[in-house]
Amino acid sequence: MKTVFPRPSTGEIIDVIAPASACSAGRLSAGLDLLRSWGYVPRVSVDVFGQPGIMANEDPVQIGRASCRERV
Repeated sequence: MKTVFPRPSTGEIIDVIAPASACSAGRLSAGLDLLRSWGYVPRVSVDVFGQPGIMANEDPVQIGRASCRERV
């Protein structure tokens, strides 16, 4: 079954949450720049990187990011 989500409108806020694995600050910045170039307003929690390791952060923190209110 294919699920189709409506495309966000220009100027809409896009919440960026932690991926399954950590990424560099440079890769995150490049992704945010790409979203901005498409006309979106990316929003990222200030603790997106969490503790060092292979995971981006603890599960409860990742889940909580879905409703983040702080921008980086």
